[in-house]
Amino acid sequence: MDNPAPAFLDADHLDETLKRLDDLIARTENIERLRSGLGMRLALSMAKELRDGKALGTDTAPLVAGWVETHGQDTVDIAVSIAREFLTRPDTLVKDFAQRLKGMQGDAPGEAEKMKPES
Repeated sequence: MDNPAPAFLDADHLDETLKRLDDLIARTENIERLRSGLGMRLALSMAKELRDGKALGTDTAPLVAGWVETHGQDTVDIAVSIAREFLTRPDTLVKDFAQRLKGMQGDAPGEAEKMKPES
């Protein structure tokens, strides 16, 4: 295929992307951006579980349980729906992912820029 996955979705950079996304989420005060960030984080964490040969939920179930305690069930439910959409339509949502990161950039200056694919 002529259009490979952007660097921030490349499996070789997944751990780095997750760390950067965690940093952005920790600094995000806007609830919609937080929900989007959590949804992206969950989708990428599930992809990592699959890549590592782990059963889905091995790492993500405790992660989501912690989010419920920290952010509430409503926020987590929305994040799960975002993750589900991201996992079922990855090709069409790569652009949305980049746009959401741009939106989060205002909450954590410079961090979202690091996650964008290089031209």
